Amino acid sequence: MSNQKKRNFQIEAFKHRVVVDPKYAEKTWKILEHAIHEIYNHNASGLSFEELYRLGLKIDFDRAVGIIKQLHSLHVLQSDCRFQKSHHHSLSH
Repeated sequence: MSNQKKRNFQIEAFKHRVVVDPKYAEKTWKILEHAIHEIYNHNASGLSFEELYRLGLKIDFDRAVGIIKQLHSLHVLQSDCRFQKSHHHSLSH
């Protein structure tokens, strides 16, 4: 048997202070809103879905659902207006 002393290990709290950008949530929402517009406009080839997924994991779910519903309603209204303009234009000629 050895005569070595047992060492007691102590785990200490992480001392590095994490600083969060105060505008992080606002910036995240702008990125996601832009991405949703691009998807609706069939222009999603430049989007990083991995990045959008990671951003989506960090946001408030209820707020996300509300914003997506608003953007969807806006898209439907815009599509309806374009249809009505093109339909009216084709009838007048």
